[in-house]
Amino acid sequence: FHAAMACGKPRVLDADALNLLAGTGMPLRADDIVTPHPGEAARLLGCAIADVQRDRFGAAAALQQRVGCAVVLKGAGSLVQAAAQPPAVICAGNPGMAVGGMGDLLTGCIAALLAQGFAPRDAAIAGALLHAGAGDAAAREAGERGLLPSYLLSSQGDRMLMANSVEGLFPFLDHRLIAFANALHPRYKMRVLREKHLLRETMRADLPPSILKRHKQPY
Repeated sequence: FHAAMACGKPRVLDADALNLLAGTGMPLRADDIVTPHPGEAARLLGCAIADVQRDRFGAAAALQQRVGCAVVLKGAGSLVQAAAQPPAVICAGNPGMAVGGMGDLLTGCIAALLAQGFAPRDAAIAGALLHAGAGDAAAREAGERGLLPSYLLSSQGDRMLMANSVEGLFPFLDHRLIAFANALHPRYKMRVLREKHLLRETMRADLPPSILKRHKQPY
């Protein structure tokens, strides 16, 4: 933990890293991201879980002030809160995703985007949305009961993500754009979702211009 905190690189903190953070009070960088569930958020804020759940928007804002970086407050309607920005609500996901390991997958999604050069808030929103959309795709195929994180990662999960979640997450897309997105390998999916005309129609979050300016070349 101390080596990671001293690395001088952007980080995504989850699980026991948040527990250690609550215990040590070590400062974070502005380009870090924390991804607490309500219990971890309560420990960081020194309050009860019920207090977090009673006012999730207020808790996300208080936590952002406490840690000084972008926050993803997980739960039904996960919230992304960054400094001097309105909160973003992730309008996807399902109760079947409330199982061990789903948070690890979310952390990986966000960390991958952060490593690609996304601004922290952009990485948090896009990663949380893709994670939730993959969970919805898996639930449509296998059902919410017994849903496992591996269903989102397996080759079957990749097919479900590409075949289903574009329509499920973004029902207003032109059918030609849906067909185009579905034809791509999963690793190119984010490039499609970053396109300005798609984001304006579908993301349901106030993304800043930095994400809209990336990858303008034709595909």
